[in-house]
Amino acid sequence: MSAFTDSSTHLGLPYIQPAQAQKHVTHNEGVRRLDALVHLAVLSATVTSPPASIEGARYLVPAAATGLWSGQPEGTLAIYEGGAWVFLMPHAGWLTFVQDTGTQLVFDGATWGAAGGGDMQNLDQVGVQTTADAVNRLAVASDAVLLTHAGAGHQVKVNKAALTDTASLLFQTGFSGRAEMGTTGTDDFGIKVSADGTTFTTALRTEAATGRVHLPGNDVRFDGPYCIGDRRPNITVSATWNLANTSGGNLQRLVDGTMGQHVWSNGTDQSGRHIQFDLVEPQQISEFRLQFSANHTTTIKTVIRAANDPTGPWLTLSAPVSWADMMSGGVVTLPATPLQPFAHYRIHAVSGIETNPPWFNGIEMATQG
Repeated sequence: MSAFTDSSTHLGLPYIQPAQAQKHVTHNEGVRRLDALVHLAVLSATVTSPPASIEGARYLVPAAATGLWSGQPEGTLAIYEGGAWVFLMPHAGWLTFVQDTGTQLVFDGATWGAAGGGDMQNLDQVGVQTTADAVNRLAVASDAVLLTHAGAGHQVKVNKAALTDTASLLFQTGFSGRAEMGTTGTDDFGIKVSADGTTFTTALRTEAATGRVHLPGNDVRFDGPYCIGDRRPNITVSATWNLANTSGGNLQRLVDGTMGQHVWSNGTDQSGRHIQFDLVEPQQISEFRLQFSANHTTTIKTVIRAANDPTGPWLTLSAPVSWADMMSGGVVTLPATPLQPFAHYRIHAVSGIETNPPWFNGIEMATQG
């Protein structure tokens, strides 16, 4: 060495000087320093007042320390040796285990911080109690996963690159898919189910452009106080009924093929002009199809209402529909969504009332059941 110093660079261990007397004193001081710093572990980093003195006890001095630690810089290493507190300033890169918290800290040259934290951005994989892989780059094994707000609302976002890609939630049993919901291969929202994880059946699809809901399986089950059992919409209409007059009359039986008589009439009430159909027995009518000799251009809008007691409240089964919007090939299709069979139905005008009910030449009705 070019210039002989009194102590070592990193740990400040005292050197024995040439021709020094009582060399054992310097040697023993160096040994004590090594004993204090090698495999460094402190009792606490948060105790602010020096505790009862125990030989060899080590602490990191926190901010606002008191007593014999008062005035020491935050993060200083306090060591009780030979009946007195000795203070050492740490160097960048020092590590220590904190016993009362069970954590490991590293000194960065200014403060102590959690060891091993590092840069948490752009990690390749993260596994919590399980192993992540190249496909499942985030993997968590736990009883539950909590995503909470930061003071207001909270969104979970599943983003895909292109329309034909998939953004979905997949529910599995034994790592085999059983249900999937999301936008799979399209921007329409769908729910699919599977019994084997291989063949999936679409149970529901909602069009992204219109919000229209489709039940592709054509098989709906209602279980509740109003209706129990399978209800399969029958979209094959077997007959058309001409309305020969405007004052009311009889209609043939509905689309199930049996024959009977159903009465229709027109009238008004506090809700406006309507045409009422009184059925021989309750039916679940899923559609009314109104026939015209030419495309209808009127501005009339109607809703479908139903009741089992015509003197009581009428349940609205559809949103207002513009006939002009629903016209195709001289036929206006008016959808209804009954949850139970009804004996009485009304096509109820909410705007643009026609002057000559029944406003159309013929009618078809499709039933559920």
